[in-house]
Parts: sequence; C-alpha cells; structure tokens
Amino acid sequence: MGSFWSVLLFVIFALVLLFGYVAMRRKFMRTGYVAAYMLIGSIAAMFLVSLTSGNSIFQAAFIGICIGGVFSGITASIAWYFQRAEARKLASTQPENTSIE
Repeated sequence: MGSFWSVLLFVIFALVLLFGYVAMRRKFMRTGYVAAYMLIGSIAAMFLVSLTSGNSIFQAAFIGICIGGVFSGITASIAWYFQRAEARKLASTQPENTSIE
C-alpha cells in the first residue's frame, strides 16, 4: 500500500512543478508568488514521498528540502529564462515610435 501512495505523491510533485512552470510562463500570478508556492508544494510533496517510502522524519525533511527545493529552483529558473527571452524577442520586433507630432 505504501508504494501506491508514493507514486501518487510523486505524481502530485510532478503536477506542482508543471503547473508552476505554466503559471510562470503565462503570468497567471506574479513570478515570486508562483515560485514560492511551487517551492512549498514541491518540498511538501517530496517530504511526503520520502515518508511513505519508510524514511524517518529527519531523512524525509532533508530529502524534501534538497530534492523539492532543487527541482522547483530549476523549474523556476527555466521558466524565468524563457519568459525573459520571449520578452526580449517581442521587444526587438516591435517598431520604434515613429509618430509625427
């Protein structure tokens, strides 16, 4: 039964990262808020995955903070990079202000 819960919680971890990435790219909320929610959600999910795998509380906390934090940081960095690259590309294709006054 522990294996089912581990897999389910790992799927939730993946969904937290996916929804966080999409929310950052599509600007559903401020980037900092999305990154914070994604960090908290991924740490909690990995903590619970580790607990259901039979680890102690301290091991689960270490795994949750390390793995959850690293994966959410990488996901947020990738989303931020592509968001900025898209904004630079859009700014370079916009014509300059050539209105006559």
